[in-house]
Amino acid sequence: MIKKLSRTLWLTLCTSLLSCITGFDLSNWPDQIPSPEYFFAAYEADQENAARQTRNEYMSWVVNFYQGSLLYPTGWLEIEERVVVGFADEDKNAARVKIQQLGALIAAEWAKHNDIRLIDTRILALWGSVLQLATDSTQRSAGIELIGLDANGLLSRSLAKSAVTEARYASLLGIDLFDGF
Repeated sequence: MIKKLSRTLWLTLCTSLLSCITGFDLSNWPDQIPSPEYFFAAYEADQENAARQTRNEYMSWVVNFYQGSLLYPTGWLEIEERVVVGFADEDKNAARVKIQQLGALIAAEWAKHNDIRLIDTRILALWGSVLQLATDSTQRSAGIELIGLDANGLLSRSLAKSAVTEARYASLLGIDLFDGF
């Protein structure tokens, strides 16, 4: 009896650990995140990435992007909420749609394998800071637009990663990023 119980507990523990490693259950997909089908399509469109990363790994990174992780506790969902707070009620819905569309675009690329993705964590952290440090809705709108242009520029390879810098955003948006830190 104890041997059978121990084996059952061992199998349960192994299954739980395996689910941590291989991903998550899509039936628990968060409602606030764009549909998994959007990200399935993005994953399938990049065969180079699919050869380096499983779909479950990719989808796990998508969820980490939106919800945050141990290393980066502020996820995109939290950034979305912070960004729209500064907008007037009549502009809030339009701002929310823009920031959600931008998030989906960024997440689809950032979730790829490190060696393949065109939007890396350095750029993502910079963009998160830009959006959170913008002092008013005008700066936030300009930040969303500029980040959208840059994300599309990176994806089309018309903008080099090295061009996406703190100094560029500080200059174009008038945001004092990290106060000279």
